[in-house]
Amino acid sequence: MERPIVTIPRGLWRELEMDWHIDWRGQTAGTSLAGQTKVLYNAFPRWKGTPKFTLVGEQFLKWRAILAEAQGHVGIFRVPMIDPIAYERPNANVPLTDANMTTGTGQEYTPTALAVGDHAIGVDTVRLDCSITGEVPAAGQTMSHGEDWPFVIRWADPVEGMADHYDLQIAPPLRADMPEGQEVRYEAIGRFELADKDQGFPAYGANRVGSVSIPLQEVLTR
Repeated sequence: MERPIVTIPRGLWRELEMDWHIDWRGQTAGTSLAGQTKVLYNAFPRWKGTPKFTLVGEQFLKWRAILAEAQGHVGIFRVPMIDPIAYERPNANVPLTDANMTTGTGQEYTPTALAVGDHAIGVDTVRLDCSITGEVPAAGQTMSHGEDWPFVIRWADPVEGMADHYDLQIAPPLRADMPEGQEVRYEAIGRFELADKDQGFPAYGANRVGSVSIPLQEVLTR
């Protein structure tokens, strides 16, 4: 059965608290007689987090509809990994153009950089052309590429003689190929599933304001 992908609108997450982190999925093999701890890694690392956010009024209805569409563990949430300390996203909408006048809506502004050269799965250093926005990637910032594969920047160095080009060391290493010219989002998007299908349901009081906490773990199949 094909799993439905449900996009969580960025604007729905008000007063967000987040704790995005990488689960390296290592297992300790205990401590040797010499006092050394052994750790075994036997699976792809994946991102986890338990976002907490506030809903007001009719936003509760929208959130209930999103949960119903996801059908518990069945659905995959496409999640904006908002992190204002690492990256403050500019205005999300741009003016109408001839290309989208027929819809009566604006286009979402998605700040991106471009991959320079081909990068194979498993590498931990990538080169980006950041001339589209002129924004410098920062250590600790989370970005994503391809089919919503997030990574965090360990360090970023300018490329000598190439304006707006940066070499990034990243974690985890690439879990999918990053070909020449692929767009890389300054604000990451990831694909997640519920870690606990009984969590994330909204509750509110007489003031029609309430908070939601939803445990998520990254889906590694595409």
